[in-house]
Amino acid sequence: MTRQRMDELFKRRKLNTSNSNKTATYEDDEDNNNALNKTYGIGAKLLSKMGYTMGKGLGKDGEGISEPIQVEQRPAVGHAGLGMLSMGARKWRKNTQDNDYYSALDDDDIGPSSGDDNETSNVKNVVTFQRKNHQKTRDDEENADFIRRLQNLRSTDDNFFGIPTQKFEQILESNKPISSSKRLALNEIVNELMLFQSESKSLDYQIEALQSQLEDLEVKETLFQDIKSLWSTTDNKIETVAQKIRIIDDDLLVDKLMAQLFSEVFLKDIGKLDNWNPLEIDNIILMQLDPIVTDLTYRMDTDSKHLNRTQTIVFKIIFNKLLAYIENFQFTKDGINEIVSILLDYETLLRFIGCFDYIMMKYVQPRILEQVKNWELQEEATFPPHLWLFEFFVVIDEKTRQEIENIIENKFETYCRNWYHRISHHLNDSELIFIRELISETKYYGITRTHFIFKFYRQVWDKYFDLIQTLGEEDEDNKWDYEFDGSIYAMRKLRQERYLFSPEIYKLFLTSLFNGINFILYQWMIYCEIDVDRQNAKLWLNGIVNEFFMNGPPPTEFESNEIKKCLSFLENWDIDKSKPLHNENFDLYDELHKRGDIDSIKYVADDTKEGEEEDEEYTVQNIPLRKIKPSFKDVVEDYCEGHGYILRKIPNSFCQLPYGKDQNALVPVFEVEKNSGTISFIAMKDDILWIKHSQNNYIPSYLWEL
Repeated sequence: MTRQRMDELFKRRKLNTSNSNKTATYEDDEDNNNALNKTYGIGAKLLSKMGYTMGKGLGKDGEGISEPIQVEQRPAVGHAGLGMLSMGARKWRKNTQDNDYYSALDDDDIGPSSGDDNETSNVKNVVTFQRKNHQKTRDDEENADFIRRLQNLRSTDDNFFGIPTQKFEQILESNKPISSSKRLALNEIVNELMLFQSESKSLDYQIEALQSQLEDLEVKETLFQDIKSLWSTTDNKIETVAQKIRIIDDDLLVDKLMAQLFSEVFLKDIGKLDNWNPLEIDNIILMQLDPIVTDLTYRMDTDSKHLNRTQTIVFKIIFNKLLAYIENFQFTKDGINEIVSILLDYETLLRFIGCFDYIMMKYVQPRILEQVKNWELQEEATFPPHLWLFEFFVVIDEKTRQEIENIIENKFETYCRNWYHRISHHLNDSELIFIRELISETKYYGITRTHFIFKFYRQVWDKYFDLIQTLGEEDEDNKWDYEFDGSIYAMRKLRQERYLFSPEIYKLFLTSLFNGINFILYQWMIYCEIDVDRQNAKLWLNGIVNEFFMNGPPPTEFESNEIKKCLSFLENWDIDKSKPLHNENFDLYDELHKRGDIDSIKYVADDTKEGEEEDEEYTVQNIPLRKIKPSFKDVVEDYCEGHGYILRKIPNSFCQLPYGKDQNALVPVFEVEKNSGTISFIAMKDDILWIKHSQNNYIPSYLWEL
């Protein structure tokens, strides 16, 4: 086909360039045109480029003038202009035919010339237009461009595509200049060849693409033959055939074949679907469909409102069976496990058929919200949300989760706002931890700080915590009766509600607790007989600690360290070296007030509950002992009374003690009369007992030395 087309091109060019009516060849035309150019300059050159032949008339049919218009000589005048100079120069040029000149239109330089001709002798300073090599340079450039084009063609095909182009070979071998008319004719042939070259390359590319498509079709043919063979011979076709089908790159064809395969394997065997149990982990539907559908999810448009063929078949296989379990699930431990297992195991299949969100919004999430709304924090629940709600968080959407958080946050705030220590239902540790993790620690502790801390301090700690009451309250078995309103009740309540306190606030309450314990121990060791009462102090401390940590988790690191400090204080007691562990300036209310956890404005009588009397003002009968701070004189009087001694102040009797800034403190003198009749003289100054040992010589002493 290529050879035939090139022959046609060559014949057409040959007919165009060889007319029987023409008697002149291209070489003759070239000679005539050269003579015309020499005579008439650039005007003749332009005419020859437009196809004009010397000796013929102008116009389409050659009916115009055949000779150029001659220039007439102007008569001589006194002031001859440029025309006269040009006329003189033309006469001079006729006498110099051997020199090649162009007209003024082709030249740039103008210069004077001289001669002996009589006709030009009267013309002074005749201007001549000297010829340059512009035309020659232009021809050389066009020849070079034409040669380059021929070389490019031969570089593509040494034989010029098999056409008879001896003229081209001669041009390339001779490397001689080519006339413009011949070059113009040859250029048309070259253009045709270059067009053919471009078209042939395009055909080569198309052939290459067709060959690639042919190879693809051969591969597909082999694949379809394999699928056909496996479909008819293999028993376990759902795995082998599906694997081959997934290789096909035509999604529409894959959809048709997969739908036919699923229908033949699952829907034709009704017994297989009837015996299918979705709760079995290794059931055949889940094991065979899930991996195939997982791959198809990335290839098929599963977001469309309409199901394709494969989605329709999968819907018929699984939906009704799963829906029967989902509609009737119960909020029991087994029921929750079943529904969560189904949602997790079949999530891929349900999303593939576009039913997962539908099931969640219609059947699952509304029932979850209903159960959460019905949860009463003030009552004991048989199956509270903290036992099952987190199981659903892996499948419910963010909107439903946020709604659940808001419901529980409001319920917890109501619980703290209405909390009363003897009436409110106690939320166990797991419930409180669940609420804290659900609504975030920031919101959780913000609610307890605003609505709970003050209530606990006023209702329990400030009212009942008084460790002095625990002294002497044990029964015969060294156990306390915890039904009374005392320190043990406050301590147990603190331990019971510890998850309602932030770690910092709970540590403050513990500091208040151990500060009270250390105060008792210090007083115990100072005013009691060491050998006898040290063991009693240990028993008292052990009883307090054991009852405080009887229920709940083991002590924290802070609590363990405080207990060790108390025991070490008792073991290493030295009257001269031991320092008190307690801080007499510590006040829990002041510490909470500094932190902003308790505001004095909150002290209003609005937290009493039905059946509870409002707190009365303190009197001698009801004031807690912790509110009373006895003087040292009261302590000495109690000691003397307990031992049968009589303490009397001696009227108008004073002594000077080496005490104070000036080492000269004047204090009254007391006498202590013992059962034996012995009288001792004592003095008291700033909780220090001074006993007289010699004449006016008072020495600091311990109370037991009396």
